[in-house]
Amino acid sequence: KSIRQIFSLHDNTPSVATLILTGLLPITAIIHKRMLGSFMRICSSPHSVEWRITKRQLALKHSSQPSFVNRIKAVLAKYNLPSVFAIFDNPISKNHWKDICDSAIDQYWCKSIIETSLLYPSLRYLNVHRYSPNVPHPVLALTSLSYHDCLRLPTKCQLLLGTYTLQSNRKKFNQTHNPICLLCKHTEETREHFLLQCESLHHTRLPIVEEIVSVLHNIRPHKPNLDGSHALLQVVLDASALSGYDELDIDTRSRIEFLTRRLCYTLHMARYRLLNNLPTRTRHGLYNSPYPNLDQYSLGGAPFIGGT
Repeated sequence: KSIRQIFSLHDNTPSVATLILTGLLPITAIIHKRMLGSFMRICSSPHSVEWRITKRQLALKHSSQPSFVNRIKAVLAKYNLPSVFAIFDNPISKNHWKDICDSAIDQYWCKSIIETSLLYPSLRYLNVHRYSPNVPHPVLALTSLSYHDCLRLPTKCQLLLGTYTLQSNRKKFNQTHNPICLLCKHTEETREHFLLQCESLHHTRLPIVEEIVSVLHNIRPHKPNLDGSHALLQVVLDASALSGYDELDIDTRSRIEFLTRRLCYTLHMARYRLLNNLPTRTRHGLYNSPYPNLDQYSLGGAPFIGGT
């Protein structure tokens, strides 16, 4: 939750998405690493009180009884590490044991986090396969010291993770809301519509999109295929999914990230201004609603301003 607050993400942001973006491991993985490290230190000190207590627990404690040794057994089994008896009888060096534990635990959680993230439809534009423990996702890794660039990051992250408040999102949680875009009133307001299609935002969007396309067309030899709006939307939300992305120089990647953040934030601010000029009832998404007397249930009468 604290990490979500730092990046101004909604509380309903999936935990796996936060981990993928930051490259952090779950707190459970950190605790398990500390437990295994402590156990190896005990095994390597045969003259200590802790070593004698551990030996006694190994001899007397049943597997169903709560004890430190039984918790260690469960952790070792979870990550397919050697048995507690093998480690206790033949301790190895601290650094070697740390490398073994880090590798096993990192691989386990990397696989688990990626598999879990694939179950969230809202994360379909996030390149989850870029997740690596202790390595931030390219969306966060490519940063600048510019205050404005940092200010734009939360908006892009919300759009990338599907938590930015669009009409289609509100419809899922409240059936009285109309999912049609309040600005152009032509079609459902999805991420693709908001970022690439809404006619009311065309003049705001066009110069930045043209600059993004120009940068991508100058890439050699891995010139990306931008046929169709879906491919361009993928670039805007997470360009690391492009083939040949890792071969791009750091300046090109930084430029793409800068422009996509700028596009998301500029459209967000333009949408906010246009929505603020609409009548309150229209902002609530209840125009042409079959329930004309439900104003009292729409956001408590507060004007809708979109994601922040």
